[in-house]
Amino acid sequence: MKFKVLTAEWTGALAVVSSITPSAVDALGTSGYLCVVRGEKCFLYSEGDRQRVRVQIPVFDVEGEGAFVFPTGPHGDLRYVDGAVEFEAGEDQEAHVVWCRREAGRTKAGGVHKIVTFNPSMLKSLDADFGKAEKTATLPVVVLKEALNVTRPYLSDPKEQGVKPECVNLQLFGADGDAEGNGYMLGCSMNRTSYFYCPELEGTSLSVYAPRIPLLLGFLSRSTGKVEVYRSKNSTYFMNSDEQVLGWSNQDFKASQFGFYGLALDKHVLKVSKASLEKELRYIRSTLPADKNKAFWRYDHKANALTISASNSVGSEVDSLPIDVTPLVAGDDRCWGDGSQGKKSSVECNVNLDLMIQLVEGTKHPRDVVLGIAQTKNSKQYMFRIIEEYFIDEGGKYVEKPAEGQGGFQCRTVRYVPSKQ
Repeated sequence: MKFKVLTAEWTGALAVVSSITPSAVDALGTSGYLCVVRGEKCFLYSEGDRQRVRVQIPVFDVEGEGAFVFPTGPHGDLRYVDGAVEFEAGEDQEAHVVWCRREAGRTKAGGVHKIVTFNPSMLKSLDADFGKAEKTATLPVVVLKEALNVTRPYLSDPKEQGVKPECVNLQLFGADGDAEGNGYMLGCSMNRTSYFYCPELEGTSLSVYAPRIPLLLGFLSRSTGKVEVYRSKNSTYFMNSDEQVLGWSNQDFKASQFGFYGLALDKHVLKVSKASLEKELRYIRSTLPADKNKAFWRYDHKANALTISASNSVGSEVDSLPIDVTPLVAGDDRCWGDGSQGKKSSVECNVNLDLMIQLVEGTKHPRDVVLGIAQTKNSKQYMFRIIEEYFIDEGGKYVEKPAEGQGGFQCRTVRYVPSKQ
């Protein structure tokens, strides 16, 4: 079997398939990428750690069809070669070999790289399982990326001892669950929660294991327009407009139930300068050691001001500058909750500075944070929540005031964290 390929196409395809480290085929750690030539296309595959990817590239001057393995390791970086190269797969003295030939001109010889590889039958492609998969959704790339980026930071670290499965998997609720959750993606841990909603996500059920999120985001960064989602008996696949395919074996875990506490519980709804609040939170955090994050939060309803203070074990103390606050009530712009106590009562509690910084810095609005504060019955704990409705354009960029008829997507986020005991 012999074919030619542009080096830019080949190196681009290798960059994609190398995002998944292929499993070793022997005790020596030998591994490689399966390459299959069909007609004027070459398909490259990689599979490892229950994850798999397929990329196709055009080839020309094809003689025969078949498969070979391009081994991992230092086997020539074709980024340093212009134009095209010729690959020929065969056997030499009972060894599987790939010859890579660079064109040096009619009057010159050389430029041949003999690469010893192994039998391609030792590897398998995703084609058989993907061929049985059913298409379940078609999703805009920028919306799926936004959903992942908004919810991902709220998951637990999979390496934590005793972490629950629902805290290391992003979950997209579809039509088969609670109707109110349809179109919401959830990322949560034991002490923080983030929901993202977009109408374009409705009707799709999906879970993404935390270590696979960077892999999916990398795939989406190489994709445009929309991606198709497929499900087989045990696997999930994504295919983009270039017919690149990413897939993995599904995690077996008990899914979370959709739901967040009622909006009417937010008796305080406070509008605060985002820059002022984030700077003061970060300044107070900078006065504490890495393993300490407790601070005292005080909203004074008479002064319409917020202060944050902290101390350390050796007696040092620090207070923030007073931050101006505008209490909102039901009916005010951007007020989703009750807000009835914002002008009547103060709030004092301890907070986790790391969680509060994460909550505030994730706000889309460039100037103000609207923060809801709820206190459950018979509990001294408060909940801090931010709900935002916002618009992203077709490139995924936040647009504060979209023009009439501007293409894009309407989104909603609901994020909350508790006070600290």
